[in-house]
Amino acid sequence: MMKTITIRVLAFILAALMLLCVTGCQKPDDQQGGTNNENNDQPKVDPATDGVFNELDYDPKKDYQLPDYSKLTITDYVALGRYKNLTLTIAEKDFLITDAMVEDRIKTILKENHPDAEITDRPIAWNDTVVVDYVGKKDGVAFDGGSAKMQTIGVKENSGYIPGFVEGLVGATPGTTIDVPVKFPDNYHSADLAGKDAVFTFTIHYIVGNPELTDDFVATYTEGKFTTAADYKADLKAQMQTDAYDLAVRIAFWSKISENAALKKDHEDAIMYYYGYYYNTYSYYAAYYGMTLDIYLMYMQISLNGIFEACRNIVKDEMVYYAVFAAENYTYTDEQYQRALELYTDENLEKLNEMMTAANKETYTREGAMEYFDKEEKQTIVLQTLEEIAYNTLIEGYTIEVTPAESNKTEGGSAQEK
Repeated sequence: MMKTITIRVLAFILAALMLLCVTGCQKPDDQQGGTNNENNDQPKVDPATDGVFNELDYDPKKDYQLPDYSKLTITDYVALGRYKNLTLTIAEKDFLITDAMVEDRIKTILKENHPDAEITDRPIAWNDTVVVDYVGKKDGVAFDGGSAKMQTIGVKENSGYIPGFVEGLVGATPGTTIDVPVKFPDNYHSADLAGKDAVFTFTIHYIVGNPELTDDFVATYTEGKFTTAADYKADLKAQMQTDAYDLAVRIAFWSKISENAALKKDHEDAIMYYYGYYYNTYSYYAAYYGMTLDIYLMYMQISLNGIFEACRNIVKDEMVYYAVFAAENYTYTDEQYQRALELYTDENLEKLNEMMTAANKETYTREGAMEYFDKEEKQTIVLQTLEEIAYNTLIEGYTIEVTPAESNKTEGGSAQEK
């Protein structure tokens, strides 16, 4: 099953992992009313939940499961504080869109949609960038770390690859499979490969093109809605600005509600479920770079305890979601769930198929992926469905204040409060 995390939760993860600390909270006076004093808006965690278990209790052999929060007595775990009619303060700089950001988005659009983004009708030349699969073999046997799929490679001097690796691609044509013999340097870091002959089998997919945003492309891509690149670029920037503002408000909305809630009891399996994901992920990268986990985390400037506390916050935040759903008796229709399922599929289909390709398994069609996600990710999709209902219902009662950037004379211009 794919490990999926909502944008709001991801924001909490990043903040917690960078700070390596947990902002405390105390029990609120009530669910909806309360007062506007500082203590009520920023409660502290019940000390009884602190230190009951920690990262040292994690068992990598245990299959921790994320609970279905809707089936828990959620008030046993969290108590809501004020969550209606609050004031949110967001910084203009946090949702300001610059021209450089627009250019990056355009590059992505061109890469995914321009007919010249993938060149297949000429041989590879020096200074090209190509996308290939490759398998490295020594004495006819594939060796660890010598294979990759849909790998982007710069065919240039000082490429970072062993001698002969990229040189053998020059002159080859996309759509073909070729064998490139190489010899590993005597000082290569792997003793099994140092000084040894090997053969890399390349399947060449395409040469990466460098198309430009033209009026003709814009007219075709937008089906006539825009006829000039300038008009399309201006509209794209305005839409990105609106999306960035909406995201900043949404993150601040749920952050405020979570800050005002009190954690009454931890759910160990839920915390360990997320902790196991990050523990295994960081362990993989540590091994990939030939480091111990402790050394890798030191370079990343994080700690296992910091990761654990971040996961503890993730679980609290998810429970706050369901506490709000329960307090407001939110439900969803089949149509609302279906729309959320379709959106989730569109956002995650590429990632799913990348995983399937890496595992040498058949990829999914959109319809097949919807069936997969409906079965494997239903809890996440239900949460997102109810979150959308809760946000759209409650945000109307909020006051939003924007802190201006230090100077509005920035590359991206000024952003106005919506």
